[in-house]
Amino acid sequence: MSGDSGRDRLGLELFDVDVMTRVWANEKKHVQCLQDPDPAAVHLYTETGSLVKGGIHLKTYRCGRGTVSLESFHRHLVTFIPGQQFSSAMIV
Repeated sequence: MSGDSGRDRLGLELFDVDVMTRVWANEKKHVQCLQDPDPAAVHLYTETGSLVKGGIHLKTYRCGRGTVSLESFHRHLVTFIPGQQFSSAMIV
């Protein structure tokens, strides 16, 4: 984010290099946490069975990370609030 790659078309700096250097020094320790683990060491999906759709045999999987209560809440939120339901995909 420094040098030519950190400048706009007019040559103005897009980022304050001193600030970005301090931020990166503090945040780079979190990069490993944000990345998926080695797939050979940790299996992210477990095969749970199979099914046939249109004559094609498909395997079914379950996420190895599981789900959290917040995900369940968002999935069922629509049943908690009465009224009409629609999404932005329905708006023309």
